[in-house]
Amino acid sequence: MTQLGLFGYNPNSRFEQPIRQARKDAEQGIISWEKADSISINQFEFLKEIQHPDSLKKYPSYISWNSFSKGTLSELVTLKIPIYIAYGSADIIADFCDLLPIYFIQNRKENYTLKRYANLEHNFFPIDEKGIVDYKNGQWKSVISDFLEWMNHTK
Repeated sequence: MTQLGLFGYNPNSRFEQPIRQARKDAEQGIISWEKADSISINQFEFLKEIQHPDSLKKYPSYISWNSFSKGTLSELVTLKIPIYIAYGSADIIADFCDLLPIYFIQNRKENYTLKRYANLEHNFFPIDEKGIVDYKNGQWKSVISDFLEWMNHTK
């Protein structure tokens, strides 16, 4: 592998996303803090369940969930190849992606490019100020075009 592209990347784990969303929703008064706590507890319980070997045998679909439960930041900062990370500013993971330079700097790494797409959600669809996703005007062509241009100019 000579280069790596990550899109909608969450270096921690996908398991944290519902917890982060519940917190934001509670902060905005969309849901109660009790509901946010309930969502968090359910996520923690599900995480415990998929970590148990018996559950993985009984429910093979948990294998993919188990893989989503592990963060990859420690592996990412060890890579020597150029890394391209693209994400939408309206994605719940955007907060953490905005902070990724801290981890690269602390590890004396400069082999990364971050590309934030304003007002796009996780799958690069536009989202308006009311939070409504415009599924008719996805931006994947532009996102991939930018990535391919980066690939052609980065070795």
